[in-house]
Amino acid sequence: CSSNISARLSIFAKTSDIPQIMAYNALMVEPPPPWPIEGIRETLAFLPVFEAEDFVAAVWEPPVTKVVDGREVTSMPYPHYSQEVDDFWATFSRTGGFINPYEPLPGDASSWIRFHEKPITLELLNTGTVDQLRRFLSLTKRGERFCDGHIESQLENGYIVEALRRIRSLIGDVV
Repeated sequence: CSSNISARLSIFAKTSDIPQIMAYNALMVEPPPPWPIEGIRETLAFLPVFEAEDFVAAVWEPPVTKVVDGREVTSMPYPHYSQEVDDFWATFSRTGGFINPYEPLPGDASSWIRFHEKPITLELLNTGTVDQLRRFLSLTKRGERFCDGHIESQLENGYIVEALRRIRSLIGDVV
């Protein structure tokens, strides 16, 4: 929770109760800064690239074994993302798409509260608001820090494409 919301809520409840309280009172949640339509437009330009049948998100190098200080050391493989994927995240960030993925959002329905604690489904993505989808994309990028290949799996499973399609449908002819 942001500190100012937490401070207001701490008068009424212990800190561990705050997410539950916020889940029941979405009006207490402050919205993130708006994502400018120009930023959405630039980010959505990557959708046809990701939808292409021959699109390859990443290439994995095989493990490398070296001898360091007389000991054999094997480095784990990790993905080398395509330029399009790198450019997508740079655009998403530069245009104001990133938000704190752990904060509740105004209008979170029960299915979106604590969504990061359960599996995401394509059906859930199809119910999201622009900000909920921004949060999903932000969390996807953040997930790469903890799991090599997370972004690749989200692209291969269709989640990023579905999130972008939903954003496109929500903003309509503005793009």
